[in-house]
Amino acid sequence: MILYWQYISTKLKNFRIYIKSKLQDTNAIRLAVFEGVILVLCICFVLIIIYHAPKMHTWKTNIENNRIMDKIKRYNSMQIIYNTDIYGPVDSDTVIIVIHVRDKLNYLQYLVDSLSRSRNIERSLLIFSHDYYNENINKFVHKTNFARYIQIFYPYSIQTHPNRFPGHEVKECIKLTTPNENHKSLCHRKTLLIQEKHRYWWTINTVFEGLQVSKNISNLVLFLEEDQIVIRDFLYVLLRMNFKRKTLCPNCNILSLGTYNSSFKPPDTSTISISPFSASKHNMGMAFNKTTWHQIRNCAREFCTYNDYGWDHSLQYLSLNCAQLNVMMIKGPRIYQLEKCNNTNINHSKSCNFDTITKIQKDIKRKRRNLFPIRLQVVNEVVANNVIKQSGFWNDDRDIKMCMALTSGAIVLKKSN
Repeated sequence: MILYWQYISTKLKNFRIYIKSKLQDTNAIRLAVFEGVILVLCICFVLIIIYHAPKMHTWKTNIENNRIMDKIKRYNSMQIIYNTDIYGPVDSDTVIIVIHVRDKLNYLQYLVDSLSRSRNIERSLLIFSHDYYNENINKFVHKTNFARYIQIFYPYSIQTHPNRFPGHEVKECIKLTTPNENHKSLCHRKTLLIQEKHRYWWTINTVFEGLQVSKNISNLVLFLEEDQIVIRDFLYVLLRMNFKRKTLCPNCNILSLGTYNSSFKPPDTSTISISPFSASKHNMGMAFNKTTWHQIRNCAREFCTYNDYGWDHSLQYLSLNCAQLNVMMIKGPRIYQLEKCNNTNINHSKSCNFDTITKIQKDIKRKRRNLFPIRLQVVNEVVANNVIKQSGFWNDDRDIKMCMALTSGAIVLKKSN
């Protein structure tokens, strides 16, 4: 009996060893299968990522654009005026200075520095109108301590609408196969150029109609660009011109402080010329009040339907065909244009130089005794050339409709409570 039990025990032990070995083999097989499945899944995942990489980039871009758009909406709705605790509220004597800001921080730094050195700048309100959202630029603007300021952001920029109207719609262009004029217009929209006209029209509508601080007052509004600098008596001259306008040129409804001819003589610092609006002469340092704005706004159809991406050429067409714009311009400019850079983005360009700054500073130093003139006089009346050569790129119906929508108030700023 004992021998039999030993025999059974030995057989059971051998069977357990056999079963254990089989189970080990089974686990090995299962492990190998599991590892194979994981490997296949990883390969599939990599292939999916490679296939959807462009879409994932688009998703990431859309998320970032949505984040920027939310910040833009918040800025535009809050309409916060900074430094009122130092310089008081905006009143009827405040000169409003609108500064168009793109993405050229170096340029903007020179402009702001020149503004800070100007006499009576603390009596002004600076409106920084951006068509590009950039945190570094915002931080720089928030360092402004010499005047009141507010920031607004163009909400339909190419930055936030890179693949849809009013940006460039690549998908829609690819779908088009019929070579007709409408399709050609869609596929060849010069979005960077077109944005300039949209941005200008949005800004001017917003300043006079949308902002609570400026829509109910008839203050003088001066328009500057980020790539310009001002002379320290520019506000003094602007107010003198506005005061003398009624006697020197009652029909003048636009004042101009800039000219592309910087080689003026000292006597020109106190002389003015009078002429109808010309895009090539008067598109720098323009200033006008709400009365003039209403004249321009009533001719919005002429501005919005004219086939030219340039806001200045469109304004000249408006002047010739709807509401005549006459300009009083100081011959000795108080606003200078900086040289352009070879690279599109100055923040990443090593080819940019600011030799113009040195030249301007030397020129101003030579003529500093002629600044702050007591008297202004008209030396001649210039008849502008009424012939305009269209630049085109403004024949898409959607651009025209958007322009008219901005005018009619369909797209406005709403101040948050």
